Amino acid sequence: MWPRSKNGLNSVIDGTSNSIAFGEVLGGFSGNQLIEAFVWMGMGPHPTAWRLPTPLSRPGWWQNGSQHPGVIQFTLYDGSVRAVSGSVNGDLYLNATGVQDARLHNIFEE
Repeated sequence: MWPRSKNGLNSVIDGTSNSIAFGEVLGGFSGNQLIEAFVWMGMGPHPTAWRLPTPLSRPGWWQNGSQHPGVIQFTLYDGSVRAVSGSVNGDLYLNATGVQDARLHNIFEE
């Protein structure tokens, strides 16, 4: 998703209800103090290669993260919002962020 992109929802061949579009981002911490804050849509492109923070750690500014106990909220391409456990396998998380990789996953909390 970027301005004037020619890609549409038909480009999401892994399924719009199965692919992560964007997720919560807190910002940066110094100890327990939040020193940089971001908004979901104002963050711009956000890489997922650094995976999610461990459930007991604070996210880095470069990671998706939340203040929700044990989960991070993500918006999928179908518009739904789903929770992902902070302890999800990192490779499965990466699979959920791909839209054309045909890799299966089951990372969403029920």
